Amino acid sequence: MQPALPEHRFHRGGGGRDHSLGLKADGSIAAWGWNDNGQCNVPSPNTGFIAVAAGWYHSLGLKADGSIVVWGSNDYGQCDVPSPNSGFIAAAAGGYYSLD
Repeated sequence: MQPALPEHRFHRGGGGRDHSLGLKADGSIAAWGWNDNGQCNVPSPNTGFIAVAAGWYHSLGLKADGSIVVWGSNDYGQCDVPSPNSGFIAAAAGGYYSLD
């Protein structure tokens, strides 16, 4: 049985190995799918996002202020945002890595 999908209209989206992210027009993120490493547990406050990306077991969001928020598995340091966490204009993720 597949989990129910959120009923929202999304502005942008991203997909990991077994989970998905949707960026809503209000700047919040909806996440669904396999959540064994917390990759669907969007941290609070869930506001101000302008982009999303997903790796296999982690997720990330770019905020309007240029900061990056990352959550989920950090087995290989993929959730460790370099300092200073500011001035980012794009974000991407792959299997076990993030590009900020």
